Formats: sequence, C-alpha cells, structure tokens
Amino acid sequence: MSDELTCPACRKVNDWDSDQPCVRCEADLNTLRTIQVAAVREQSRAREALRHQDWRAAAEHAARSWNLVQSPESARLGFLAALADSSAGEPSLWLARTGGN
Repeated sequence: MSDELTCPACRKVNDWDSDQPCVRCEADLNTLRTIQVAAVREQSRAREALRHQDWRAAAEHAARSWNLVQSPESARLGFLAALADSSAGEPSLWLARTGGN
C-alpha cells in the first residue's frame, strides 16, 4: 500500500497515516482508506490461495481486490491464478491489467 492517498475530489496527495480530511478541500478520506485496506486484504487472501494451489479462490480474491482498487498487484495475482488454471480466468485479460509490469 502506498504511503500517500490522492483525494478523489481535488487530486491533492495526502499522507496515508493521517485520519484527517484532505488538506486542500477537506473531503473525508476515511472511506477511501477503508476501501484500500479491504483491497490489500483481498490481495493477501489471493496470495494465500496461490500458496495452497487454490487457483479459483486466488482469482476470486484478486478480482475482488481489482474491483476495489485497480492496482498492478491485484492484476498480477489474477494473472498467476489464471495462468495456473484457465478456468480461473483469462490470463491475457489479467496481463493487460498489469500495465506490462
């Protein structure tokens, strides 16, 4: 997770650790923080499913994380699950989402 949080209202970069509103426009960022924490939790679950070779569960957790926050890490996890088992998703779709990283 990044140490910074970009305000969706004004695009100002704020400190992640602060529970304060946006320093520029005073938008409440707590919901955004909660969403990012949930996305990271789903990434962790995807990694755990990959370790247990549960490809479908790994793909499901990666997809949940992707739906919360479209991050390259979520896409990489989905790609690995789909690569291991084609019934877990389309590898090329996940690869495109990684941004080539």
